[in-house]
Amino acid sequence: STLQVVPSTAGDISWAVRKYLSFMESHNIDFDKVTVNDLRYFYVFCSKHLTKNSMHNVQCYLRKFHKYMEQKGLPNLSATAILNSTIPREKKIFPALTWDEFDAILNQIDTRTSQGKRDYAIFVLAASTGIRGADIVRLKLKDIDWANGIINVFQHKTQHSLSIPLTKAVGKAIQEYILNARPDCDNEYVF
Repeated sequence: STLQVVPSTAGDISWAVRKYLSFMESHNIDFDKVTVNDLRYFYVFCSKHLTKNSMHNVQCYLRKFHKYMEQKGLPNLSATAILNSTIPREKKIFPALTWDEFDAILNQIDTRTSQGKRDYAIFVLAASTGIRGADIVRLKLKDIDWANGIINVFQHKTQHSLSIPLTKAVGKAIQEYILNARPDCDNEYVF
């Protein structure tokens, strides 16, 4: 059996394995005598110059390498917990908008029109609460508890209920839309 990899990652795997074997050789460690502690030292060595995401990849590549070694009947560490644990990838959350961009968008909405009042209310609601668009579309008039200053949302994606504070800005925008722009109808949805 052969080591199965996507062609685009073959070079990365080769690099990681060469680095691993070179590290063991430079520390006078025979490959057939590599211990879990030796592997830990290699991870510490790599962590000094690799990002967390690269460390995750190196660990995945070494896991593949040791599985391959096992398939070939050669000495390996594939059953060890250190190869089977995971190094989490770093996840960055980037802001969707700067405050200047937010203000620029709000300033483009013509709140003198019915559509503008609606758009303004939707945008302020989304930006201030983080409610998903799918949940804003499903927001019902009864979901807004004006007396207690709460918006009750049933999240479509997670299937969980959520209570969110109704801020003055959001309340004012929704109120302006409902009272002065929303079509006069029996529809239970706000928008």
